[in-house]
Amino acid sequence: MKITGTDVIVEGRGTGGLTVEYVLEGGFVVSVKVPADAEGYTRTNAVREVKRLLERLVQTGALPKEMVDGENQDGQASTMAASPNSPRDRAGRSDQGE
Repeated sequence: MKITGTDVIVEGRGTGGLTVEYVLEGGFVVSVKVPADAEGYTRTNAVREVKRLLERLVQTGALPKEMVDGENQDGQASTMAASPNSPRDRAGRSDQGE
């Protein structure tokens, strides 16, 4: 699989952290949200630092092989984390059918 583009998105005018997106052929996007209080991450080094983070995740075997259901608190299965300004929200889609 080939990476066709890379983007660093500054969230909240710089106060909401960073999002690094790797765009792959076929339309896949790998996105990593870096919280604003993460030490050592800047817009200029984010791609390099996130690459190191992803490499550590793979090398240590920390990535799950399947999605695990979260704790059911409202009668609905919880398998997807919600985030303000997530790629789904930016695309104008929501779980409520809006």
